[in-house]
Amino acid sequence: MFEIKQLSIFLANKPGRLLSITRLLKEANINIRGMCITDTSESGVLRLIVDYPEEGAALLKEAGISSQTSNIIVVKIEDKPGELCQLLFYLEESDLNVEYLYGFLNKEGYAYLAMKVEDIKAAINVMDNKNITLLTEDNVYGV
Repeated sequence: MFEIKQLSIFLANKPGRLLSITRLLKEANINIRGMCITDTSESGVLRLIVDYPEEGAALLKEAGISSQTSNIIVVKIEDKPGELCQLLFYLEESDLNVEYLYGFLNKEGYAYLAMKVEDIKAAINVMDNKNITLLTEDNVYGV
C-alpha cells in the first residue's frame, strides 16, 4: 500500500530522447507525477512516477525502450528548514541507508520526497513510529 512503483529508464545523452519518452506517455494519456534525471556525459537515468505504472512499463517495452520497475516510498514532510534533516536522522538512527531521493512540491505547503531505501519495510516502520506521513498509491498516482 505504501510501496510506490517507479520506472527507471536508461537514456542516451542525446537531444530528443527525453521528448520521445514524454511524447509516448502523453499519447497514452499517462501523467507524470514526479521525476528526476541523473546523467553522465554519455547517458542518464530517468526516474518516473506515473499515474499508471504498469501500463507505462508495458508501453515502454512495446516501444522497444528498456525500463526497470522498482518500489520506493513517498513521504510528506512540512516544507520548512530542517524537516529533511530530521527525516534522515530517523533513518540513520535505524541504520537505514537512502540510496537516492528526489523531491516535488504540492500546493498544500508540504514537500513530497520519493525515496529509494535499502529496506523498504523497515523504513515504513520508522516513518510510522515517528508519525511521518507516508503517501499511498492513491495519493501519489492521483487516480
